Amino acid sequence: MKPEARSQKPEAMNTPTNSREPRPAPHVNAAAWSAADETAAIERQETVLDMVRAERDCQEALLAMGHHRWTCATAEISPDRKLRVLVEEVGEVAEAIDLLEGALARGEAGGLERTQLRDELVQVAAVAVAWLEGMEAEVESGELKS
Repeated sequence: MKPEARSQKPEAMNTPTNSREPRPAPHVNAAAWSAADETAAIERQETVLDMVRAERDCQEALLAMGHHRWTCATAEISPDRKLRVLVEEVGEVAEAIDLLEGALARGEAGGLERTQLRDELVQVAAVAVAWLEGMEAEVESGELKS
């Protein structure tokens, strides 16, 4: 979304992301959406966000130990370089999908392949979060306008 469009979001999008008001997915019958559904959805979301946080912590730990020279949160890294990292991670998701589809085609349950796919998706999310963190740091420092 373009920076000037931030203030033009539909009202529903202006709700804080940590809002816990019931919000059924578009494909769910709102009348059938229950408090139990909401609780389960929140717990799933928290689990996923915890996985992304753990991956971000790992990225920063590797940076601190000198195993990486930068992350996508590093301000000095160009957006095109960050995009290449993100796309590379998306490519690993595609490879994981191929492995899962192969396992399923052989009649296997694909448990290991599903785990690999989940892990790759977490890495995509963590790279995107790192990039966003870097952008927010630039805004906070006054180097970039929101």
